[in-house]
Amino acid sequence: KYNEESANKIKSFLKLQYLREKNHDDATDLLYGPQQCESSFYRQIYFDLFGVSTLSESHIKEGWNHFDLEDVLQYVFIPQVRVERSPQVMAAPGRHPLHSSIKKSDGLGRTDLIILFTWLKETKSVKTILKVIVDDLEEPSHSDEAIETCLSGMGVEVWDWRKTDLCSEVISRVSPDTRELHLYWTGRNAVLRGWSEAEGLKKLRKLEQQHKWITTMEEFAEFLQNAETRAWTKLQLQRPVKVAVIDDGVDINDQAVQQRIDGGRSFCHRDKVQNLNEAYYISRGGHGTAMARLICKVCPGVRLYILKLDEHFLPQQGKRQITAKSAAKAVQAAIDKQVDIISMSWTIEKNNNNAEDIRALQKAIEAAAEKGILMFCAAADQGIEPDRTYPAAGSTSVFKIGAAEAFGNASKFVDSHFVNFLLPGEQVLVDDNVNNSHNQNNSTTKVLTGSSVATALASGLAALILYCVQLGCIYRSKDQGKGVDLKPYEALKDYERMVETFDRLCPAKSKSKYITVWNCFERPVKMSKEWPPDKWLELVASMKEFRADS
Repeated sequence: KYNEESANKIKSFLKLQYLREKNHDDATDLLYGPQQCESSFYRQIYFDLFGVSTLSESHIKEGWNHFDLEDVLQYVFIPQVRVERSPQVMAAPGRHPLHSSIKKSDGLGRTDLIILFTWLKETKSVKTILKVIVDDLEEPSHSDEAIETCLSGMGVEVWDWRKTDLCSEVISRVSPDTRELHLYWTGRNAVLRGWSEAEGLKKLRKLEQQHKWITTMEEFAEFLQNAETRAWTKLQLQRPVKVAVIDDGVDINDQAVQQRIDGGRSFCHRDKVQNLNEAYYISRGGHGTAMARLICKVCPGVRLYILKLDEHFLPQQGKRQITAKSAAKAVQAAIDKQVDIISMSWTIEKNNNNAEDIRALQKAIEAAAEKGILMFCAAADQGIEPDRTYPAAGSTSVFKIGAAEAFGNASKFVDSHFVNFLLPGEQVLVDDNVNNSHNQNNSTTKVLTGSSVATALASGLAALILYCVQLGCIYRSKDQGKGVDLKPYEALKDYERMVETFDRLCPAKSKSKYITVWNCFERPVKMSKEWPPDKWLELVASMKEFRADS
């Protein structure tokens, strides 16, 4: 039977579905009709402060009265901005100043965004925010208590509050219906354990797919290091797994990578007239350092050979330009060093000025392939159109890697048809701390997005697989009292064999190119809880995904 209450419930349900499933234009058409400007019911369905760098409480209270917001918002986006508080004033009887409930900072974190979210809730009557994006990466970030106050009762479904190492209990208390979650991690194992515990992210029952990639690889890396340390017999690789990082150099002061570097070369000229070069152990933009960190994160036992490219910054395009000539020389240097893997987190477009150098790069790539070197390069991140950038365009023996979102889908700027595999490449947090024990205040974080990130992870994954296979060969020989047979290791350094191995790590019976590492690397970690530590290497040696007959 019709009544106003049931009609309002249906209306609210439909509105929620429209805002949840439709894009902005389609949702407003459905809610307000084609003549939206003439509709007295029209409301703004999002709140976005992109481009705002300064904000004050008085501006919010007095300058935004004209905002007509829906009680359900598709999203709220808050950039890195501080809200300047107004001086405390005497509240009228029965009234409270907007910030009366906000405690002064106790030194444990910011609280100023409470002003903004309180205004949304109380002044603009916003009841639900489906997606929240807050840039809170700069220190000091907001306290957990402040975040709870901001989002409590708002029904957030897509959580992207960009604070590092955020306590999972905050999310589960404030937004138990979260279905999509973005986490920002500094590399602390204690945080990973907290997220993975029963009282951690597992409490978010509606989470569509918990992001396992980095967690899985970090846990396996820790397990592998412990397995080697506690083994009944000490093993040492006969042929260290070497990865050439061809990029803008690597910061030698970064302790996460400095002990893993086995030299390098620079092809970057600082001043040709005076014959001055930029050293390979300096990374002007920090990109090469970040890529090296990611490789080491996945494969802690890797050895790095650093090759610095010649590049120029193009202010008009806002990006760096790599010279094909230096890239060709770098690939040849990697061949001369007899590396196992070449990681190339960059692309070069062919033009009239560099055609000859591109041919030299292609020739070097072909030479590396003939030597059995596994090569990984980044997709161009240019959307749905054929990718004709180099080095990928010049060879079918190079792994072309694309970025994926946290839940495995190809990023919007990647066409999965033109890549071999997808790995995490959106909003990946990399600690930018050189770990200087004399000055801990130098710690910062970078959030990196792009197929270059995914390429570094793919290179690290291939290195880890080679490392585990060789370790398994040596372990079995020790266990059986025989000579070391490295044929399985050498065979895996073939392009087609590594493709087959990566394919086995993708979802079974699926066309997805996303490498779901947990299908392989979770098992030995879980089984280790029931095995004696001195036998853990047997779990590594028996990983069937890396065998040709699996």
